[in-house]
Amino acid sequence: MSAADSHPLDLRDASQAGVYRVMCADVTPLLSLAADEEVAAHEIDLAGAEDKRELIHRIHAALDFPDDWGGNWDALADGLNDLSWLGETTPRLLVWRGMDTLHVDAPELESTLIGVLEDTSASWAEDDIAFWSLICLARIPDDELEDATHH
Repeated sequence: MSAADSHPLDLRDASQAGVYRVMCADVTPLLSLAADEEVAAHEIDLAGAEDKRELIHRIHAALDFPDDWGGNWDALADGLNDLSWLGETTPRLLVWRGMDTLHVDAPELESTLIGVLEDTSASWAEDDIAFWSLICLARIPDDELEDATHH
């Protein structure tokens, strides 16, 4: 039995894909599942990114964006909706590290980035291609834990 047969999460299913906050401890098993399901995985470390320019630079470097790609939100969105330079179109799993600090120090940057990632996932889903973004957190913020227990 493969990992996909025993696990309810199908990383190749575009209808399940999206942006999710996960505990960092849960990332390793998800990366193993991605390897089993032949989903391309990429890790982006944003720890210490203090402004939009640095944040976009880190993303461009981690995903090997072409040198001439723009350094603004629109160019980032266009690039994430393309990714042709990474090879064959395939389901993708992006693990976003260092978001705890961004959440506290630059919530407006975090919010804009999450919006871009949500739009990107929805765009890829239109072509039935899964595009996952896992926001790796050392801990879930208390306000989000309270929200989860009230639903």
